[in-house]
Amino acid sequence: PVVLTAGAITYPFTFSLIDLISELYGPQKAKLAVWIGLAMSLCMTAGIAIISWLPAYAASPIDQATFEQVFGFTPGIVVGSMVAYCIAQLTDIYLFAWIRQWTREKYLWLRSNSSTLISQGIDTLLFGLIAWVLWPNLGLSKEVQPLPWTTWYIIMGNEYGFKVVFTLLNTPLVYIGVYMARRWSRP
Repeated sequence: PVVLTAGAITYPFTFSLIDLISELYGPQKAKLAVWIGLAMSLCMTAGIAIISWLPAYAASPIDQATFEQVFGFTPGIVVGSMVAYCIAQLTDIYLFAWIRQWTREKYLWLRSNSSTLISQGIDTLLFGLIAWVLWPNLGLSKEVQPLPWTTWYIIMGNEYGFKVVFTLLNTPLVYIGVYMARRWSRP
């Protein structure tokens, strides 16, 4: 069976969005989008943490234990996500711009796929190492135990394989997105 984390299924789309922003508005605007995304993620994480510390309403159909099980604050996963997000997205922006200049603004498919595949490899590796190996080995959270290396390799391989397939299948959507945005934004 293919083993993936929940974020691996939705997160790859953000690389396509950052590539669209880079293509249409340049690397500075794409970096701004990354920093705004990080700020929003931190706000959401802080909000969920605060809410989980508050007692549940007695008549609520969802008790405190269920809420914490679903929205539980797991620091290693948050730290792994945020570190991997920043480094991978900024790497994607840098590589996209470099390939764009190198190809003289031709071959959108090459810059989008190359920058995304390299950056998603970095993201997968960093998140997996921090969330599933390094953080649990620090012993700061009892909720998460370190994954055995054999399990870690399977999850990381499956996640990156999914991201490769997603990226390649998403290439037409990148072209459509650029076309529509340019057409829509014309005066």
